[in-house]
Amino acid sequence: MRLGHPNPQVLQLLSSSKAIKINKSTNAACESCRLGKSSRLPFSSSEFIASRPLERVHCDLWGPAPVSSVQGFQYYVIFIDNLSRFSWFYPLKRKSDFCSIFIKFQSFVENLLQTKIGTFQSDGGGEFISQRFLKQLQD
Repeated sequence: MRLGHPNPQVLQLLSSSKAIKINKSTNAACESCRLGKSSRLPFSSSEFIASRPLERVHCDLWGPAPVSSVQGFQYYVIFIDNLSRFSWFYPLKRKSDFCSIFIKFQSFVENLLQTKIGTFQSDGGGEFISQRFLKQLQD
């Protein structure tokens, strides 16, 4: 009988009830399993190396968190400068707050470092393709 790639908890349950015998132990998931559980393809490798601060800023937004913070935050956004790897972390109450937070972040870092953000890199999620946000990037 072939099981394919069942969940580790299922294997443990079957093993403890003596329904199957596991002859090796591993925590590694096969490449196909990892890709099958991915919602997006992985980013390709990049040889890009920034030569100035803010030349490329990476961003990711995470949430909703399974538990809200005491202040009611459920989403979190991180901005990372490619050159220095310096990171800025902002909590958000709603995903729709992203654009306002980005505008504040942009104003802060561009004034602090006296240079403009060159390239903004993200995973292209819905929060990154709103008309308001795209207009901010164009401006």
